[in-house]
Amino acid sequence: MLKILTVDDNESQGKMMTTLLLRVGFEMTTVTTGNEAISRSITDSPDAILLDINLPDITGYEVCRRLKADVRTDSIPIIFYTGQMDGAAKNHADMVGAAAFLTYPVELTQLKTVIESAVAKARVSKARH
Repeated sequence: MLKILTVDDNESQGKMMTTLLLRVGFEMTTVTTGNEAISRSITDSPDAILLDINLPDITGYEVCRRLKADVRTDSIPIIFYTGQMDGAAKNHADMVGAAAFLTYPVELTQLKTVIESAVAKARVSKARH
């Protein structure tokens, strides 16, 4: 069972995502701030992180940058999940090390596939190093 950390300041959006992913067999944890996300990533070692861009304390980009700079969390795939559909947002996510960039709404099967693919790719990459 994959452990997924969802980071979304919109509580109802985070709960909806958690409910959906629990149904397909993921173990879920949800937090609402960037600093909480960093802390939980270190202590819980999730298999993947679903990350919103707009958070109340620091941006999702900054969360991603910090996690990718920390040896304890640098191999966790980060999937941005946001309502921002512009190319600049995706480019910024790519620059800070995101594994994928999704805009909502997204179908559950697509989300599940993206998560599983990102985790599989991260495990192969980690095994090589």
